[in-house]
Amino acid sequence: MMMTDPEEFSLVTLLNANYADGIDTSWIFDAEFEKLHQTALKKIIVGGQRYKDFSVRLKMAGFKNQIVEQDFAKLIDRIKELPTKNVYVAATYTSMLMFREELAKAGLAKESF
Repeated sequence: MMMTDPEEFSLVTLLNANYADGIDTSWIFDAEFEKLHQTALKKIIVGGQRYKDFSVRLKMAGFKNQIVEQDFAKLIDRIKELPTKNVYVAATYTSMLMFREELAKAGLAKESF
């Protein structure tokens, strides 16, 4: 979907490695993040319990100026500071649950599905 978006956007990547996510995160080295250079991607935020792994992978893909935010509550403020109107969130299951909880606390999402 990001590859087809002609508008400028930012990307939030949240990686956890709990059982519900799959504890093997080696797939991040199989994913072709390099292709994101062909898009209008302007900024990347990296978070989640395995943020260091994801940050290294994105550096290997040529994205050197990432924002790292480990705190899901602070992540909301970081997103508000992004230079684009459009923001994609790519998250593993448990990281999205954690982030959604913070969105609900901030009144930006419903508390339950």
